[in-house]
Amino acid sequence: MAVPSKGRAVLDPDRPLAEPSRFFPTGLSRPLWAVPVWLLFLLIVSLTLRDGFATKDLALNLLLGCLPLGIASVVALAGWRRGTRARREHARGRWRQGVFLLKDGLLVNVGEGARFIPRGAVHALRTPENTGRGGWRRRDRGARDVEPGFLCRETGGGQTLLRVGKLPSSWWSRIAAAFEGWSAEGAAPPARVRESPYGCIARWLPVIVYLHGVLLVWLAGAAVLTVQVGRWVGGENGFLTGFVLGLPMLFVFPLLVTRLLPLVRRSWPALPDEISFETGGGYAVLLGVFATIGTIGIAHQS
Repeated sequence: MAVPSKGRAVLDPDRPLAEPSRFFPTGLSRPLWAVPVWLLFLLIVSLTLRDGFATKDLALNLLLGCLPLGIASVVALAGWRRGTRARREHARGRWRQGVFLLKDGLLVNVGEGARFIPRGAVHALRTPENTGRGGWRRRDRGARDVEPGFLCRETGGGQTLLRVGKLPSSWWSRIAAAFEGWSAEGAAPPARVRESPYGCIARWLPVIVYLHGVLLVWLAGAAVLTVQVGRWVGGENGFLTGFVLGLPMLFVFPLLVTRLLPLVRRSWPALPDEISFETGGGYAVLLGVFATIGTIGIAHQS
């Protein structure tokens, strides 16, 4: 449906939003995987260029192995710049990419075009929680192809799913908290209350301590393991040993902290029920990179 004049006024970045709580911005996220990719790429390049390799072929192979990481780092930098630019515009009050729960309808401005759906035609909301896509939870097979979005009635009697894009569960939770009151009466969502720094620290501290504890245990075990493996393959291949043992930790570490969480939580109830991207999952991915770097460094020095 064409955007009415009131909706066009809302999308004008030169006009301040009359009711900012009705606006749910998108496009503000920056790829957390960018930092691990940059660190790992710089680590491998710096170690490859150092003297002391057994053969030049090994150095050449490692440099060739850096090419995929180099390409990924360029892609990550582009995504990081887009997110940073969007956050800067949002802080200035000029960002208009997102969803507006207006009094008379739903205005979705994502990508190149905007769509307006009358409030009476929007009859349901699908969130990551009710589609099996929340956090790192195990997804049901039947929900694998179900995406979050707004269920809208069509003029012919059918319904269609209006997708917004890949967004974090916290974004959908905010929409879900305001959806019932908005769909019934067009009520404006309550203004967001920023969490105090102390409350944020108290919420994140148990997760940070737990993640760093798992990291320290792994590094201690890696020190023993690399020494033992070095005796089998020879000390001159320490870097290669660390590379082989450490690289899988990029993927194993997030899985490890997820699997160990129920066991640790029995004695530490302050921990969350699961590790998701809203409860430290991105930080777990970052520590996975440090587990890889630490393993390579330990093996290289042993």
